[in-house]
Amino acid sequence: MVIALVVTFFFTPYLISELGKSQYGIWSLVFSLVAYMRLADVGMNQAVARFFSKYFAVSDWKQLNEVVSSAARIYLIVSLAIVVASASIAYGLLHYFQIDAEMLRVAQITLVVIGVNQAVTYMMIPFAALLPFHRTDIINYFEIGTLLVQTAIIILLLELGYGLVAMSLLILGLNIVTHLWRYTIRVRLFPKVKFSMSAISSEKTKELLSYGSTSLLIVASWIVIFQTDSIVIGRFISMEAVAIYAVPAMIITQLRNSINAIAIPIIPTISHIEAEKDDAKIMDIYFKSTRYLYYLSAFICIGVLMFGGPFILLWVKEGFTESITVLHVLIVPASIYLPQMIANSVLFGVSKHKILFYILAAEGVANIALSLALVEPYGILGVALGTAIPQAIIYLFIYPIVFHRAMTSPVWVFYRTALRSATWAVVFTLPVAYLAANLLTPDTWPRLIGGCLLVSLAMLAGFSVVILQADDRARIIESLKSRFGLRR
Repeated sequence: MVIALVVTFFFTPYLISELGKSQYGIWSLVFSLVAYMRLADVGMNQAVARFFSKYFAVSDWKQLNEVVSSAARIYLIVSLAIVVASASIAYGLLHYFQIDAEMLRVAQITLVVIGVNQAVTYMMIPFAALLPFHRTDIINYFEIGTLLVQTAIIILLLELGYGLVAMSLLILGLNIVTHLWRYTIRVRLFPKVKFSMSAISSEKTKELLSYGSTSLLIVASWIVIFQTDSIVIGRFISMEAVAIYAVPAMIITQLRNSINAIAIPIIPTISHIEAEKDDAKIMDIYFKSTRYLYYLSAFICIGVLMFGGPFILLWVKEGFTESITVLHVLIVPASIYLPQMIANSVLFGVSKHKILFYILAAEGVANIALSLALVEPYGILGVALGTAIPQAIIYLFIYPIVFHRAMTSPVWVFYRTALRSATWAVVFTLPVAYLAANLLTPDTWPRLIGGCLLVSLAMLAGFSVVILQADDRARIIESLKSRFGLRR
């Protein structure tokens, strides 16, 4: 995540300057549209994580291979559907957006190629999946390597005068290579996991689709919540406005991805523990994550409110001042809902994720309704409010109660844990952040970085003293001693 943040930090301003606001808006819009094609996944991604890890936990290779083979058949159909949907949207609907006529064909080809890229990703999931086997380390190596190579070649392509189509073809090519490579590694590490036509099972297909049907609705709600903003802005305002909104949205996305880096690997872990009937351990993971993440999210919220504006002005320059207000609107509810993504993983891991759909559906409907109602009078700020208001209400008052009722756990423990962690974050970081923002005047990179470092040091001090639990503190100390050769 650190590498991804660094690459995004340096690469985004370069990309905007090379492409211009209009083409960068098209690039953002294409990925928002392709995100909707994930509905063709029919929730299989979550089903694969659940059942692969379930049968792997008990070494039931027969049923695991039936799941692998049945999932491969489903994903072949899914991938074909995505290719058809990409072409249909590109040549049937894209002209309704505010895209300049001379760029329409480029946008259409780019959309089709990125759609095919998504289809390849899904088609390879049953063969190259490593997450259900708890090998996130290998996944990280691939993601880091692909990101660095992809970024370097895109820069080369832009310097040589190529544009959106070449960038999309590069992404597709690298995706094919990395998934084939991951498949060879999975075969070597887990040779008992095999695909065969004879192992395709109607029973396992129904089991996957039954679990996946609810996951599909959840994915649909997530897409509405996180991708509709760009589509609404692109339809009713302009591609330039999409680019302006994309900058703060990208910052929130990076924060969400950081939490996902913790939350997604927990799904197969929770499923594994649930197979061992250890409910107490599941809730221990949940409450420890809540304790840590609410402290960190409150710190991030304070940092963004104090330094987000200067950061955007230094990062993507003067034409994005409107992005600052949008960022301030989005960060407050984000600091409330992001730590609760751990609860999502728990529900997926214990097959109680239908509850999550009801919550997300309500959020998605409210998001669309408010965004459409507010986009005309308030522009992109109205769209941001359409996202922020439902999030704040639902994740502050509704979701915690629903989750803890499903897990037969007292909700007051959650509120006590979250409030205590957030309060300590405010105590340790807000005074330092306020003084740094007002005394250092972060209008240059050295001053901005210096202020952020001061606040981060205050955050780490509070985290280590009052938030970090004793067993984790001892584990970290032992790890540091081992790493630096301090053990006797």
